[in-house]
Amino acid sequence: MYNFVADTIINSSMATTLQLNLLTFSNMLSMLLVVYIVMGTGIGAIGSAISMKKYLEV
Repeated sequence: MYNFVADTIINSSMATTLQLNLLTFSNMLSMLLVVYIVMGTGIGAIGSAISMKKYLEV
């Protein structure tokens, strides 16, 4: 879906006038994967720390 939208934008007259360069999905995939893994690990660690703190205070 992203590639379809990106191709449509690139082929539009406005994009050629502004000389826009959009990344393809394959170019963004590795960065997205790293960001999602880091965010998931961080959110999981914070949630686990909060849960353990509440459990140990009881």
